[in-house]
Amino acid sequence: MASPNRRLIAFLSGVQGNIAVEVMRVDGTERFPVTQATAEHSSPQWSPSNDRIAYVRDDGPDSNIYMSTIGGGPSALLTSIAGHEVGDWSGDGDSVAFTVLGGRDQGIYTRNPDGVNEFRVTETPDYSPIWSPDSRKIAFLSTRDGNAEIYVMDADGGNLIRITETESAEYDISWSPNGQSLLFVSERDGNPEIYTVTREGARPTRLTFNTTVDSQPVWSPGGKQIAFV
Repeated sequence: MASPNRRLIAFLSGVQGNIAVEVMRVDGTERFPVTQATAEHSSPQWSPSNDRIAYVRDDGPDSNIYMSTIGGGPSALLTSIAGHEVGDWSGDGDSVAFTVLGGRDQGIYTRNPDGVNEFRVTETPDYSPIWSPDSRKIAFLSTRDGNAEIYVMDADGGNLIRITETESAEYDISWSPNGQSLLFVSERDGNPEIYTVTREGARPTRLTFNTTVDSQPVWSPGGKQIAFV
C-alpha cells in the first residue's frame, strides 16, 4: 500500500506465525520493519500525514489494533477491545475506523489515533469501513441482511443507507475523490465485475465486461479513471 504522498510502500513480509509490517521507498531502497515483536500482523493502513501506520497484531490468544511511527519509536495499543481489521483513517487524521468480527462486541468502531474517544457506531456483522474524503461518511460492508451488501452512514452511525440489494456478494469498495460515488465489485451478473453507484444508492453502472475476474478497483486522484486488477 502506497503512502498518501506516494513516496513509501507498506507491505507484509514473513512466514506464518511471524508476519511483519515493513516499509520501503517506492524505488525499492531503504527497506525497514515497522513492527518488531514476533506475531501475525495484518491490515496496515497509513495515516494521512504519512508518518504512522495502524495495523492488527495477532499473537495467538489476542488480536488487537496497534499503531507505530515510521522511522522508530515503540508501538502503541490503539484500542481498548480486541480488534480484527483496520478499516481506514479519516482524511482529517482525527479517527481510525476498525472492526470487531463476531461476539458481543461485533461491529464498527472509531477511535482517535492518540487512543481516546472510542465510539461504537454499529453493533451488527459489519466490516471493511472506509471514510469518505470529507470524513463525514463511512461506507462499509455488512451481512446483517444475509449476503454481503454495501451501506453508507454518517461518521456517528446515523442516517444509514443501504446502497446495494442483490442476492450476490459485493466487495472491494472505494470512494470517489469528490465523495459522491463508490466503486465496488459485484457478482450480480454471474462474474466479478466492477460497478459504480452514487452514495445514495442511485444509478448503479457496470463498468467492466470481461469473462475473467475484475477486482480491487481504485479511483485516480482526479476521479476520471480507475485502476483495477
